[in-house]
Amino acid sequence: MLIIDGKLHFSYKVIFSLLSIFGFFIIYEQVLIFLQIEEFNNENIDELFNTTTTNLSYGRSFVDMSGYPYPLKLFTFLYRPLFFDAHNISSFINSIENAICLALTIVIFTKVNPLKGYKQAPNAVKIMLLTFLLASIAFAGALSNFGIIVRMKNMTFVYFLFFLVFIYDRHIYGIRLSKYKRYLAQRQKAHAKTPE
Repeated sequence: MLIIDGKLHFSYKVIFSLLSIFGFFIIYEQVLIFLQIEEFNNENIDELFNTTTTNLSYGRSFVDMSGYPYPLKLFTFLYRPLFFDAHNISSFINSIENAICLALTIVIFTKVNPLKGYKQAPNAVKIMLLTFLLASIAFAGALSNFGIIVRMKNMTFVYFLFFLVFIYDRHIYGIRLSKYKRYLAQRQKAHAKTPE
């Protein structure tokens, strides 16, 4: 977040980038051992995701995402189960929550430019959003069981809701501010026309 922050001086961005690269090389071998792969490439990552998906393919809440393109996997992770996926009372309640979150996302993103909102956000909100995005990208490819998806998503989805509330609040504030400025301008015109 510090590296892409527009307010930070370029020299600090270079220092943070170099520290990040150095840290990556320090933990690289440990990550490979933990993931039980020999090399970090697309083929091994896909195989790891498929293995994880197979291991989680049990119960009535399993959803076969092996043929899904990645954006659809991400959508499934974020907004499913929906009503057509519900198979018990718990998944039905989750589907109501997901439908509300999906509607909220669509409504706010049609009114507010999320990139513009991100630029206006304070660092705390930016960190929350990036944490949410990184967790979603990581989990979307590996999970295929609605029960586990809901548990993993709930840890970071609240960060996305904070972001939505923030950008919508800024949007409403901007509308009210422009209305107030128009009101002041009209009052000044009215005073200018009034004879003394």
